[in-house]
Amino acid sequence: MANLPGLVRDYSGFVLDFESRFTDWFHVLASYTNSESEGNVGYTQNAGVDFDIYPDHFENTYGYLSDHRRHRVKVNGFVDLPLDFGLAVEGFWSSAGVYAPTEASETYGRIFTERRGSREANDRYGMDLQVSKGFRFWRDMRFELIGAVFNVLNDEQVTTVCTRVEGCAGGLELDAASAYVQPRRFEAGIRFEF
Repeated sequence: MANLPGLVRDYSGFVLDFESRFTDWFHVLASYTNSESEGNVGYTQNAGVDFDIYPDHFENTYGYLSDHRRHRVKVNGFVDLPLDFGLAVEGFWSSAGVYAPTEASETYGRIFTERRGSREANDRYGMDLQVSKGFRFWRDMRFELIGAVFNVLNDEQVTTVCTRVEGCAGGLELDAASAYVQPRRFEAGIRFEF
């Protein structure tokens, strides 16, 4: 950020990783992250100049950024079962995300009406599963049937809220949910190895 004076991004945190292969047929990868992301320019601002005009867009700009979530936990793993079956799982949890209300600027774009990241949204969590069955044929050729379930818990959590003081499309008021996680869904596939 040295070529853009006055713009600051401060990220601090630590990560604990755990990875294990108890045997060739069982693998677990897990991590915990504790972090803090503050600043006055976010990673999302490279797509526009909504907060770039001085002095309008420099009020309330320093605070928690959109990628700030104090705690994150991720778990991934798979088990190779007898008869060439496989089971894989992916799960995560993260503490509340942050946002701040904005309103239209008199000159251009939007301005923060409160300190950036002053409001908390909801925690996020989810789990996906995959089951597979392999079949071997002719020399070393193999094909695999794969079934996956996304959002196993079928919890349609809020992913975005209306941050506009004047409200959002569809008659949504400030702080109202505007987007959700997709409901439980299924996928099937085939993989060939040769």
